Order: sequence, then C-alpha cells, then structure tokens
Amino acid sequence: MEEKQTVVQENALQVLHDTLQKIEGLRCFHIPIAAKVNEQYEEAEIDGYFMEQQKLQMQKLLDLLAQLEAKLERLQQRLRF
Repeated sequence: MEEKQTVVQENALQVLHDTLQKIEGLRCFHIPIAAKVNEQYEEAEIDGYFMEQQKLQMQKLLDLLAQLEAKLERLQQRLRF
C-alpha cells in the first residue's frame, strides 16, 4: 500500500514539475511574444481580421495560463496531505 502511495506521489510531483514548466513557458515566452505582436499590429494599423486573430490567440494563452495555475493549486493541495 505504501509503495503505491509513493508512486502516486512521484507521479504528482512529475505533473507538478511539468505544469510549472508550462506556466513558465507561457509567462516568459509565449505571452510576451503575443503581446509584442499585438503591439506591432496596432502600430502598423493591421487589418481588423488579423488583429482579431491575434487577440484571440492572446486570450487562448491567458485562458491556458489560468487553467494551469488552477491545476497547480490543486496539485499543491494534494501534495500537502
């Protein structure tokens, strides 16, 4: 029984690590790039369709970040027990 619990904890730690890496990637790379592209599109007064697509992409990234942060919180709570 204890061995099974250890395996479950190890898996949870791996998922926690992976989730943290994904969050870091979004915060440090993907979201800043999307924000810069949005800024460049606005400065260049790019056509509305392309601007809308870029805004949708940014919203998807922000939604994914929120989901991953919620997942991280659940994992941290699970590992505290």
